[in-house]
Amino acid sequence: MIAVALERDVYLFDPVSGQSFHLLSLSAGNVTSLRWTAEGGHVGVGTSLGELQIWDGREQRQLRSLRGHSGRIGAVAWHLHTLSSGAADAEIHHHDVRVKDALIGKLQDAHADLVCGLDYSSEGILASGGNDNAVCVWDCAIQRTPLHVLTEHKAAVKALRWCPWQRSMLASGGGSADRKLCLWNASSGRLAVSVDAESQVTDVVWGLQEKELVTAHGYSRNQLSVWKYPSLAKFADLEGHAGRLLGLAQSPCGSTVASASADETLRFWQVFSPLEEKKTRECGDTSTPLLRTIR
Repeated sequence: MIAVALERDVYLFDPVSGQSFHLLSLSAGNVTSLRWTAEGGHVGVGTSLGELQIWDGREQRQLRSLRGHSGRIGAVAWHLHTLSSGAADAEIHHHDVRVKDALIGKLQDAHADLVCGLDYSSEGILASGGNDNAVCVWDCAIQRTPLHVLTEHKAAVKALRWCPWQRSMLASGGGSADRKLCLWNASSGRLAVSVDAESQVTDVVWGLQEKELVTAHGYSRNQLSVWKYPSLAKFADLEGHAGRLLGLAQSPCGSTVASASADETLRFWQVFSPLEEKKTRECGDTSTPLLRTIR
């Protein structure tokens, strides 16, 4: 199930059946970010007014409303029971969704502008990207200063994704004034390799089995590009969109990548081979008791 934001509305789209469902409509402001829990079922919704909402996708009902940001929320990310949000106030807020007073920490002063990219590694290491061109790596939710500040990019960093099979490997992509795709050893803070992607990089996903990654791009070709790891040699370009790509989503089995574009279409690309059946079932299992603790 894919969550799609269109101004103040969020829709759920089932690519198997082709059916869509209306999930929510904000009474004020627009939806500016979305992120499912890793297990699925619940989605974090950031708004232009700085409100962070949690919705149950199955029951199609709102569970919580979390406030605290003074500007629009540019990115949200989950790690287990922690929902993190980055906003135009240059802050990152951590919320423990199991408790009534959810706010458990604020990360301040590391970014100087909108936080527009967030991603957690499987071990709970957080990467944040901002309109200040910086990438910060945070060791844990309660850390007040970043472990590393990565300054290779010369434009905003929205595209951030941890490698699922190479520990501490982080991919980042810069905006139109930068156009770089970078791979970082986040343990040491060292740049492993970078390449000129020839256009702004708006999102990135990794193959779950193949040693490859896919990036989304804007002007002038509005394409997806497939890169080999670790060389970042380009393997293929996937074209078809008539407008800038805004984001990517990956199916639980890893094989299909969905692209959302300013041309108001979603396109589905069979890029990778699917995980073996047992892993696919585990990836799609939403019976975890953790999510029953959201209040």
